[in-house]
Amino acid sequence: MIHSRHESKTKFLDAAMHVIRVKGYSATRIEDVCEEAGLTKGSFFHHFRSKRI
Repeated sequence: MIHSRHESKTKFLDAAMHVIRVKGYSATRIEDVCEEAGLTKGSFFHHFRSKRI
């Protein structure tokens, strides 16, 4: 199976949209997004510097 280099980034973005819709932006934590995406916090910071884009 071939994986896109950006598959984990896409998982984070999809997870963030879901969590933000449920909890609201200010209540959403990076840990919530990581849990929803099924990925680690280290992986999150590989793609993003912070919660703010």
